[in-house]
Amino acid sequence: MGEKQRILTKKHLQKQFKTKEIKLDLGCGNNKKEGFIGVDVADLGGVDVVADFNKKLPFPDNCADEIYSRDCLEHVEKIIGLLKEIIRISKPNTKITFIVPYYTRFSSMTNLFHYHHFNSKTFDSFFEDYPWNYYSDIRFKLISRRINFFWFFKPIEWIVNISDKARNIYEILFPYIFPAKEVVFKMEVIK
Repeated sequence: MGEKQRILTKKHLQKQFKTKEIKLDLGCGNNKKEGFIGVDVADLGGVDVVADFNKKLPFPDNCADEIYSRDCLEHVEKIIGLLKEIIRISKPNTKITFIVPYYTRFSSMTNLFHYHHFNSKTFDSFFEDYPWNYYSDIRFKLISRRINFFWFFKPIEWIVNISDKARNIYEILFPYIFPAKEVVFKMEVIK
């Protein structure tokens, strides 16, 4: 018999964490972002709420003001389900930051716990203006996207991120020659 997950109320979150805004750091591990409620599958030092990201999140509808996630989404087996949960718990226009390893990063492919691999176009099908966005009702508004590099390729980072066209050229021709470190997506929830 499975254990039933307790849904935390917004009032409980505000009182327990002494905050008016609900800011969640999904997959925080031991490195919780300052001012955020740490959420992870493992009960580690920085974790405030233990939750399975492949199931319903223990938060009420429309409670989150901001969601941050670094090096977490690649570990989630059912990522579409998690994105739907993020939409459910978010208020309209909730700010979202996803930082994920770039797919040509060596550790992206060597970690057996990485179920997904990302490039700068990974979330395009969830954008309002994307022509093939009819596969899902998940909607985000893109604020920015950026490809970050390790220190030894830092000199090309500004060239790659100067425009969408430059980023496209990099991703078509050079991702294996100059492997990137990560992609940073800044978005807002559309409800």
